[in-house]
Amino acid sequence: MPDDDHEGYPGRRIDQVASIAHCAVARTKPNVVTLHIGTNDMNQSHDLAGAPKRLGGLIDQVLADSPGATVLVATLIPSVKAGMQPKIDAFNAALPGVVAQRAGQGKHVLLVGMGAVTPSDLAETSHPNDTAYRKTAKAFFTGITTAHQRGWIRTPDGAEGDPKTCGVDSAADLGKGWKPMGVIAPGMGGPAGRIDLVQLNGDHRADYVKIFPDGSVRAALNTLGADGRIHWVDQGIIAPGVGQPGDSVRFADMNGDGLDDYLVVGPAGSMDAHVHVPNTMTWTKIDTFATGTKAGPRARMRLGDVNGDRKADYLVVGRTGAVHAYVNHMTGMSDGNWTEHKYFAKESFYPDTAVAFRDVTGDNRADYLVIQGDRVQAWENQGGDNLTP
Repeated sequence: MPDDDHEGYPGRRIDQVASIAHCAVARTKPNVVTLHIGTNDMNQSHDLAGAPKRLGGLIDQVLADSPGATVLVATLIPSVKAGMQPKIDAFNAALPGVVAQRAGQGKHVLLVGMGAVTPSDLAETSHPNDTAYRKTAKAFFTGITTAHQRGWIRTPDGAEGDPKTCGVDSAADLGKGWKPMGVIAPGMGGPAGRIDLVQLNGDHRADYVKIFPDGSVRAALNTLGADGRIHWVDQGIIAPGVGQPGDSVRFADMNGDGLDDYLVVGPAGSMDAHVHVPNTMTWTKIDTFATGTKAGPRARMRLGDVNGDRKADYLVVGRTGAVHAYVNHMTGMSDGNWTEHKYFAKESFYPDTAVAFRDVTGDNRADYLVIQGDRVQAWENQGGDNLTP
């Protein structure tokens, strides 16, 4: 299409999309809105009886925020997850009435049937594979064509848009040199866990891991698809856990081989290392890799390569942002060997909870960042106090 800007929200329920759309639709004034929504409500058994009414409310909200828009409402594609399909069937059965009520009021609302998508078209229990996406696209295109033939596709009233911006899921403009990529990972679903991006196969593309409360880890490898976009290849559980809670688990490259190692940090800062064995998803344990006796509590411990040798160093952030560095001199599969550098960074007077270390300049040395809300301040690491680069 001449203007193919679009946005979408994976993993959201009807009410969650409504809270985002109220801002996004008013701001962008779309002329076509496609809704394939409700699967997450079904999956979470969230107000099932009220789901059709809530969908109707979302349609009304969209049309109020962008008068003259066309809304295409899709029936849900099937699911093979246990207990899901009866919920989907009941929801789909209510959709013709939801659409007909609004069409009878003269609103530009059409029902789009997804009956061509079958369980054999699923990539897993509830998500489509490429065949299903093609069928979905064809169904929506048919709806757009029908709307066009009726004269509905036009520039909506007030198309200059509302200048307000959206907080959640908006693509903020970070300035020159930054290209928005939008949502690159829709999430793994399943039990709650902590998300991190780590290096698992040495290809310099950060991989996606979910660390569960029992310390087990599920991973998806970051691969470059034929379409030039990031594709995630699920590896399942790559680490079963070692009997320690998930909030104690960290990932960092401790021996400089380009692979992140599985680390368990104790409450007082001690650290056991499980070194990543190359070309595998297995780990070799090194007990008490760092004692933590001079370091500090786990909450103020950070890992980052501050001297550019590609080995993560052990950093302790004081309550007002001062940093002590313990430089990592690990060789082979040896225990940790550390050199202490007090006041590697002096007080910044920012709280320790806001301080992070990441290489943002590309020189292999972790820089000092302060992250507060969406705002990031950075100090380039040129060796730090008491440490010659």
